[in-house]
Amino acid sequence: MAALQPEQLAAFSLKQQQALLPEQLTQLNPQQLQAFTNPLLLPKPKTATDTVLDKDFQQLAADQFTPQKIPVLLPQQIRLLTPQQLAGLSKTQLTSLSPAQWQLLSPAQISAISPDAWKNIEPAVLKNLSPTQLTALTNLQWQNLTPAQLNVIPPTLLSKLTADQLRLLNPQQINALDREQVAALTAAQLQTLSPQQWAAWNATQVQKLSPAQIASLSPEQLNQLNDVQVKALTVDQIKNVQSANLQSLNPKQLNALSSEQWQALSPSQLAAITPGQIAALKPTQLQALTDTQVAVWSPAQWNALTAEQFRALSPNQINAITPTAFVNIQASHLQNMGLNQFVALPPQSIAVMGIPQVQSLTIIQVANMTPPQIGALSTNQLQALTPLQLNAIPPRLLWSFSNKQLQSFTPEQVAQFTP
Repeated sequence: MAALQPEQLAAFSLKQQQALLPEQLTQLNPQQLQAFTNPLLLPKPKTATDTVLDKDFQQLAADQFTPQKIPVLLPQQIRLLTPQQLAGLSKTQLTSLSPAQWQLLSPAQISAISPDAWKNIEPAVLKNLSPTQLTALTNLQWQNLTPAQLNVIPPTLLSKLTADQLRLLNPQQINALDREQVAALTAAQLQTLSPQQWAAWNATQVQKLSPAQIASLSPEQLNQLNDVQVKALTVDQIKNVQSANLQSLNPKQLNALSSEQWQALSPSQLAAITPGQIAALKPTQLQALTDTQVAVWSPAQWNALTAEQFRALSPNQINAITPTAFVNIQASHLQNMGLNQFVALPPQSIAVMGIPQVQSLTIIQVANMTPPQIGALSTNQLQALTPLQLNAIPPRLLWSFSNKQLQSFTPEQVAQFTP
């Protein structure tokens, strides 16, 4: 106050003059005091009588402040109310305070109000409180706010709540937070929320989380998301889930992801999915992946697929399996491949097939091998073909064998060829 210029003080409205505290006025020099447009409004220095009257006022019992008397209390009287007096005010008495009177209460006075009494205070009152007043609310007072009251708290103020205050909010309060309030929560605050609080968030709230907020979630918190929340995650949010944290998603969550969400996963994210998670995927989830995405899977991930899952893969996905991964595919899976899948195998995959894999091929698969696939067979693979497989080779395919390949057949195998 002492630093204000006289012309600045002259601009004060009547309401601003009345709101000044006595201790603020004592900081002003005579020149500053003369600058007020209505000096008569300025209080005179307190006399000994005034001090006695103040003490008498503070000795009044809470029930003496009737709902009819409270609205006419002067600003200086509102400031004189003791914590004991405020703590004793009933819900009816507190609702008698005007918005202007609420704004006069100090942080100490705010924190003295009974937590149970806050439930009946109009949300508009909280909306008009200053940040200093709101931050003075005790943990129990925060816990007793109604969803409607919590909904009007400024987002910037919510970002300043302590971990203890946040953890006290019940699911109904959490569910009442609007999009802007959710977006204002810091990473540290999000990490303090309990599983029950996370479960209370609706789809709209989840979608409002920023990429940075999503990246800050712990594996345990991700694991607590329900199907509706998982489905609500946007493509940008999915992209920002930390790769290692994806391992915390359970089968139900993974199978709740849409095709668009699956296709948003990066190579590093897909590479982080465990074999156990892959084995639990529905065929429709696997079919949502692009050939570029499945190409990053490790041999262990490919080997985790069940026969049903493997048969559900598209020809493009089959074609994307690297030779390193294909050599580990179970022979029973190859045997169950559809014809459109089998003919999609590139020569590189055929060339690395082990003997059990070669001998697992059905006669229909052998009969429909493409010329490039035939050309990729090695001597060991050709000599491993069973009599039934040899008989299944149609005459037209024999022209696809090189001289070296034909010469690799054993006499016993040659004897199997039909005239």
